[in-house]
Amino acid sequence: GGEEAAAPAAKAAPARCLTPSLYFAHMPRLSPDGRTLAFAAREGEFRSHSAGFELRTMAWPPPEAGHGSATLVPIVRGFPAATDGSSFAGLFGFHDELASLAWLDEATLVFHSVAGATKSTFTVAATGGGEATGGGPAPPVVPLRPPQCEGSVELLGASGGTAIVQCSSLRRPPSVWAMKDGGEWTCLVDVGSLVEKHDAGPHCEQARAALRELRSARLEKVRLPEEEGGSEALCLLPAGASRAPWTLKIHGGPHSASLDSWSVEVALLLASGVCVIQPNYRGSIGFGDDFCAALPGHVGEMDVGDCVALTRASLAQLDESLDPARGGAYGGSHGGFPTAW
Repeated sequence: GGEEAAAPAAKAAPARCLTPSLYFAHMPRLSPDGRTLAFAAREGEFRSHSAGFELRTMAWPPPEAGHGSATLVPIVRGFPAATDGSSFAGLFGFHDELASLAWLDEATLVFHSVAGATKSTFTVAATGGGEATGGGPAPPVVPLRPPQCEGSVELLGASGGTAIVQCSSLRRPPSVWAMKDGGEWTCLVDVGSLVEKHDAGPHCEQARAALRELRSARLEKVRLPEEEGGSEALCLLPAGASRAPWTLKIHGGPHSASLDSWSVEVALLLASGVCVIQPNYRGSIGFGDDFCAALPGHVGEMDVGDCVALTRASLAQLDESLDPARGGAYGGSHGGFPTAW
């Protein structure tokens, strides 16, 4: 009560849109010095639940008038130079990939994205301070990868010049690494080494045997010609496989990807002597925005056709390892549609 209750409330400033020209602006990250805001964005509409995105910056706090954002990393339209994570293929992913965006330090952004058949971590210098672009070249997007690390590198967190990543592949279980001081890597946890050292009964020996079998497995890539769409598949085969049974494991989405990253499901199939073919059909992310955007309007035709063609190409390329008469297919969510077709 009293005079305090009768005093008029302070008038709140009206909310205003900072990105009126953008269809999508998500996951804002403020730099440690509070001067630059970075976020994932897309100017044009897209007809799917995922697509290729830009990485944009703007000065903070934004001016009252004439504010705008600058494109730091543009959308990558075409097919990447490599699909093993060594080549940036654009900012792709679902919420967890976009949410990985972080400031490594006051001048450097770090994030992971689907790059070909991997989830890979990259850095980029946040030059320009969020001012409108003058048409100059985009800064290079640089892979951030521990030494001798195959497969996927997923960013777990970054701050104060230190980045923590998780490495894994279809043949190796996860390990956690820290990068600091501009490039010095330290392994914090290696699941494979822990399993080798741990001894608590027969199950541990079975796990060690399964990991040894995985490490000796063959990982082959099968790719269709560019004129047939350029889709590719990861094929994991037990060492010495000869006329072995196989299964086609079709990812969902459809705007997702089959990745060279740790999968207990794939490890169990391989331990049972089953080869696993994982297709990335047109519509998959991580192979350029054009590849991703090709599928809408052609579901049941393009995705199914690519899966069939990749299966036939795998049987032809690995004819001594795979038995054409002992194969199957399965998938969940959208992966169930090509399976049923």
